[in-house]
Amino acid sequence: MTAKKMISALAEKYGDEFIWSPLADGSFFERQLVKESDIEPERITALAKCEANDDVLYHIGGEELPWRIYHLTYYCRAKYKGFSSAEEACDYIEKCFIEDYISI
Repeated sequence: MTAKKMISALAEKYGDEFIWSPLADGSFFERQLVKESDIEPERITALAKCEANDDVLYHIGGEELPWRIYHLTYYCRAKYKGFSSAEEACDYIEKCFIEDYISI
């Protein structure tokens, strides 16, 4: 299953409360990451966006941890958490959502 499909499945599971959504067109976020990193644009694919903050799920080709959630800052270097698979990244997204929004 692709990362976008996994995010869509989580949105279906949690309904309107879920704060992540797949990106139909990630080009804005791809350009933003190019500005905030040294990654070549052709290696970047923006997949999903968190509506609660500036976190974006990307796939970065050719990296040891290619699935990354970047917190875009729009003023300095982007920080990220890396994952070895789309499933691992989406599991992390779901875990954080449950801890931060369901467990309140």
